Amino acid sequence: MRKIASKFFLSVLLLLITNIVSAQDKPKPVDMFVKSLQQKGVDTILIYMNGSTWHFDKRNCNCLNSITIYAVYLIYQKNGKVYKTDFSCCNENDTVKIDKSLSVPYFLSLKDMFKKENNFYKNSRRNKKFPPPLPTDNPFDVVEIITPKEHLEFNLDSYQSDEGYSIWKKYFWIDKEIELIALIKKDLMLTSK
Repeated sequence: MRKIASKFFLSVLLLLITNIVSAQDKPKPVDMFVKSLQQKGVDTILIYMNGSTWHFDKRNCNCLNSITIYAVYLIYQKNGKVYKTDFSCCNENDTVKIDKSLSVPYFLSLKDMFKKENNFYKNSRRNKKFPPPLPTDNPFDVVEIITPKEHLEFNLDSYQSDEGYSIWKKYFWIDKEIELIALIKKDLMLTSK
């Protein structure tokens, strides 16, 4: 009984950790920008946030007088052209046209997988299949896509793709989420690959 209670506690903790940053917790300037894009008819918006649970203020950014750190990027399409917007602290609303996005079509191709992942977490208690615990102080990535018909998001702790990968690789979504993060970074030119 103690083992079951411990696994339940760990699964609840994991759900809390993986939901640290959610759609309603986007920094205010980003949320306002997303709403303005939707009002202008932009129908597909990818939001990529990364940070650390200890150094991440989801609502404010005062770069001149704060240790607040967040990095938020958007990729969206308007009139057949693809843009990226950098909302990193003190660089808000820096928009650049890019040739194409590899990450948006890949993300949209995974929507069934994300629904299965969400069902896994929802049913983990009933099925007694609990994912392994995550450290609470690792950097993380949060990805969200908004279309007229879909609103999908996921969180990937760096532990899942680095030192804890050998434990997490058995979960069907991990490799696809890692690949999606790599494609996003490539679209945003945050990596040299």
